[in-house]
Amino acid sequence: FLAGAFIVGRALSESGALNPYIERFFANPRTEKRFFLIFTAAAGFLSAFLMNDTVAIIGTLFAITLSKRMNISAEILLMTLAFSVTTGSVLSPVGNPQNLLIALSEGFCGSAAFGGLSAASNPFLVFGAYLILPTLISLLLIYPVMKLCYPNFSAGCSSLAAIEGAEGACGTKPDSSATSEVAVVDEKLAKIAKLSLGVLVFMILLKGAASFFNYSEAVRLPIIAVAAALPVILFSKRRFDMVAGIDWGTIIFFAAMFVLMQSAWDSGFIQGLLNLEAANAAVTGTAAGGLNAGGAEAGTLFTSASVIYLLGITVSQLVSNVPFVALFLPLMADSGANAAVYMALAAGSTLAGNLLIFGAASNLIIIQNAERYGSTIGFLNFARVGIPLTVAQSAVFLLWFLLIGA
Repeated sequence: FLAGAFIVGRALSESGALNPYIERFFANPRTEKRFFLIFTAAAGFLSAFLMNDTVAIIGTLFAITLSKRMNISAEILLMTLAFSVTTGSVLSPVGNPQNLLIALSEGFCGSAAFGGLSAASNPFLVFGAYLILPTLISLLLIYPVMKLCYPNFSAGCSSLAAIEGAEGACGTKPDSSATSEVAVVDEKLAKIAKLSLGVLVFMILLKGAASFFNYSEAVRLPIIAVAAALPVILFSKRRFDMVAGIDWGTIIFFAAMFVLMQSAWDSGFIQGLLNLEAANAAVTGTAAGGLNAGGAEAGTLFTSASVIYLLGITVSQLVSNVPFVALFLPLMADSGANAAVYMALAAGSTLAGNLLIFGAASNLIIIQNAERYGSTIGFLNFARVGIPLTVAQSAVFLLWFLLIGA
């Protein structure tokens, strides 16, 4: 799946296929608040379906360009991009690598979800049903927290109108060179990339429809990504550049980690290291083997949504979110966790990227790309916003899991 998704993302990025639409989207934001809400919503929505790393690559240049046009600190807008991309990616099984790990895991596919939903047949619907409301609220929190931490990040600007050609409301003219830079596209590749994006959307909708007729197994997640990548591979003259230029390091890392974690689990090393039986007994007074057939006993260490969420936020700072998820998936499957607990794992491990700058690979991608254009994000500046934002977003998710009885 990752290879196919990366090919589509690279084609969109290299061709600039989305540039005209993004330009039009931000043509007349009118006010600072409206601009930031549009920017946050766009980055969050795109990351849910194009993967956070892809949107981080595409969005960095746009953030820098828009910061010049709007007379906003580039660092502020880059941080907004980072928080939006991370938060929005929570919503979908293909929003980030750790969510994909969860969606493809045997434990999640065999878990019970509310309302008769089948986690195996339609992971998009399950992720959406559990996570759409807290994710939307968390996206809305980004602007007020940013404003609280940086009250004057717009250099005193009260309006962002009049950005087309005339002098802007903040006293600066649009940077025409930056505007033309993001408008340049490879027309042929752009058409193919848009076709691939259309195939991706169609396949996701097809999987949703197939689940209602019990044919969801015919449209698996890897098939969706491969089908979306086929137009680029078959019709683009730059097919070899697209394939060679994707993040093979991440793909190899995933393959190696799958082998390592499965070997560690099969050998009994993980169970012995974490003493699963003792941990369950300490929390519930019963052995792990005493779990009921319907899922798990409430309060068990690996079947408590709140505990798993908090572990995701904290432990991911030490071992990174993807290895953390890979480590905990077999433990949760062995404990009989339900779908809500897997959603807590997805939310916690993902939103860990908002706490500190090293918590998500997408943050580092944004910094790496921004430095090419003379901008960056400071570690302490990121933490200044990231810590209170993560606390606020965590309160939303923990309250949500409490309300749904997870």
